[in-house]
Amino acid sequence: MIEEDKIKAKKESKPESPLTYFEPPIVLPNAPGQTYQVKSIREAYPPVKTHVEPDFVVHRRLYFEEKNAERYGWDMGILQPVVSTAMFYKDVLLWPANLASHSFERYDTSAGKYLAGSPVPYFLYPPEIDLFGFGVGGVVIAGVAVILP
Repeated sequence: MIEEDKIKAKKESKPESPLTYFEPPIVLPNAPGQTYQVKSIREAYPPVKTHVEPDFVVHRRLYFEEKNAERYGWDMGILQPVVSTAMFYKDVLLWPANLASHSFERYDTSAGKYLAGSPVPYFLYPPEIDLFGFGVGGVVIAGVAVILP
């Protein structure tokens, strides 16, 4: 009778909730009297292969690229052909210097750049020319000016 009073007191003190508490049963790894054997990953589970892809692309350097129009989708309407032509001739003029600059880095990655089609502002990208590239570009331009009067 005392046990029944305790059960009734517990039921009255706690309101019933729709969620029930579940206690998982205690499972012993081995039967009593046996030693526990550790399952190592190498012995117990078969080898698994996974395929990981990077979230960037490695490619050769692009010397004639207009990032704003080609990558990010900027359009200046009727002036776009004039702007694209001007950018192309700027790239042609600076191509020897760009080719000689960073001579040991013949690669580029898309890491750190905005994704194609992302809404980004119109950036004016300065030419990435180092001192050696500037010297080679100057020599090539002077040599072309001497050869072609």
